[in-house]
Amino acid sequence: MGAISAEDIISIIQSEIENFDVDNTSEETGTVIYVGDGIVTVYGIDHAMYGEVVVFDNGVKGMVQDIRQNEIGVILFGRDTGIKEGTKVVRTKKKAGVPVGAAFLGRVVNALGETIDGMGPAKEEDYLPVELPEGVKNFLQEKYAASEIVETDREHGQFEVDIIHDGVAKKVLFDNNGNWLSTSWEISPDTLPEAVKTAIQQAINDNYVGYEADDEPGMVETPDGNYYRIELEAEDGREVILKIREDGTLLK
Repeated sequence: MGAISAEDIISIIQSEIENFDVDNTSEETGTVIYVGDGIVTVYGIDHAMYGEVVVFDNGVKGMVQDIRQNEIGVILFGRDTGIKEGTKVVRTKKKAGVPVGAAFLGRVVNALGETIDGMGPAKEEDYLPVELPEGVKNFLQEKYAASEIVETDREHGQFEVDIIHDGVAKKVLFDNNGNWLSTSWEISPDTLPEAVKTAIQQAINDNYVGYEADDEPGMVETPDGNYYRIELEAEDGREVILKIREDGTLLK
């Protein structure tokens, strides 16, 4: 895990996470296995989200900054006094970040997303993480200029960013180092090239008799080229995913 400046993050979002309450009825608990330099490694929390706030036994809160197999890395928002190997950690299922939602449209807010226009507080629908990896930010600015970031998440070694680009909802995936993996979005079946439609029918006739194509095909961009993502489904619920190039070539 690379060097992280906890002070930079604390100055922006600490006031937000101070108000987070732990929901003990839906908690998921982990155990500290390492503490050092304001960073804690936690074992046993399997479903934590990137940017999620977690709470330690002594009340100190932290933010999930790294997700690996069987363990997560957490930035502390306080001193590590009282936190040691064996200390319990609880999920909040809430992300640190700036509050967003329809109630904020047209409102005047400060850097923390707090309303300052005298019209009272606004109810958040979600929180956008304050921090995005540099590689992710640079890529989005270059490839999808003027796009709107709707939501971000990090799970299973991948960083996922949902954006609105040219009026279209798109899902952009990056690896753990911020390298672009793919961008996908739904398209209308009517926009499929004839070569792709022919390839779908040929695949059904040859290997998937009884299957039908889903009515929400997808377009996928990758560093290695673009393809159409077609989901075939049988009456018994079995599913098959076809990846087809624009010229009708079926990918393995």
